[in-house]
Amino acid sequence: MDLDSTIIAISSAHGYANRVLVRMSGPSAFSGIKKLGALPQCGSIISCSIDVGKNKLPVLLGAFAKNASYTGDELIEIQCVGNPLLARRLVSLCVEATGGREATAGEFTARAFFSGRISLAQAEGVSATISASNNAELSGAALLREGVLSKLTEPITEKLTRTLALVEAGIDFTDEEDVEAISLTKLNTELNEASVTLSSIIDRAIPMSSLRHLPKVVLAGKPNAGKSTLFNYLVGKQRVVVNEESGTTRDAIEEQVVFGSTNALLVDIAGLDVCDNEVSNATQITAQNAIDHADLVLWCVGPEDREPETNTQTIVVKTKADLRVHKTNAVCGTTGAGIEHLRKEVAVFLQNNCSVGLGATALLPRHEKLLEVALGFVTDAKSNSHTAELCAACIRESLQALGKITGHVSPDDVLEHVFSSFCVGK
Repeated sequence: MDLDSTIIAISSAHGYANRVLVRMSGPSAFSGIKKLGALPQCGSIISCSIDVGKNKLPVLLGAFAKNASYTGDELIEIQCVGNPLLARRLVSLCVEATGGREATAGEFTARAFFSGRISLAQAEGVSATISASNNAELSGAALLREGVLSKLTEPITEKLTRTLALVEAGIDFTDEEDVEAISLTKLNTELNEASVTLSSIIDRAIPMSSLRHLPKVVLAGKPNAGKSTLFNYLVGKQRVVVNEESGTTRDAIEEQVVFGSTNALLVDIAGLDVCDNEVSNATQITAQNAIDHADLVLWCVGPEDREPETNTQTIVVKTKADLRVHKTNAVCGTTGAGIEHLRKEVAVFLQNNCSVGLGATALLPRHEKLLEVALGFVTDAKSNSHTAELCAACIRESLQALGKITGHVSPDDVLEHVFSSFCVGK
């Protein structure tokens, strides 16, 4: 990859907007912007003008010095009025002024990785943030972007690197008087600790793929329990037909709804009742499947219905408050009474049960596979702890897998540990 050219690109969404952001990074970024009539001030955003032909274009200009920028190179950010034609013209001017070129996809983040500003997992977090489609995905991507996975794996990498250095010292330098090979007890202790830590990361992790699916909130209950009326109110439009005749709703109807700050899929299903024909039987199967796959069930109970037995994934909703004598804790999908309290209750549940919690991290499929591989080789190292050469080979493989997560293959650091820890080659 070309890391020496100055690269330029539009870094905001394409199309018309109030503002557009043009970014350029590389060795001639500062000299290029000066040719366009602006004087960059590192660490500050200034208001100035850029020469566009014979005209002056007012812009906001941000400048970041080499080794203090996202990419690790000189970095200029230009904000101007969000006209696409003007933005393209500005990119062309910057390319000409710097002698650079237009950036390829992901090249700014790639430079941040190659300059050591971010790890490979963090770079993947940037990509995941861009492609996120809901709040849960954004939260998971933020954990990657903030380096949570890298911070979790780095201590294991350091532990295994030290252990490998000791094992290899025992193999290669047994005749050196200052070298003391690791004892079998100590070796097994170190490998056990690494195994437990890796298992803990895998067990607490949440696959990014699972965050792409919105949590499902299903409205269930007997026929005419007020489900469809409540559904329409929560959706904010007349999405389903409401009728006092039972069986009006036959299919599971879905709409996206926001509870607090969490996007969810609200599902209205047929009332649960006795099946008397083939059609109603199919309807009941569809309804039960929706309940079985729900993240949360809002069990609607009408004034004449008995409350069901519930579990931790069920909230009983007393509907038709306008027809009840005792209206406490009841809702009405016609007047909106009690709905806001219900919204908050659902939001709290989704936030606590369907989001990335504290102590967890989100994993892409590549991360999951590499962690499993690393754990497998640590397990093999324990099995071969009596044979130093085989144990060392397994530890190296484990380090290779962990190194591929962050982009730094740690076994290359082993010699440094050997020479710094022992008087080898004195």
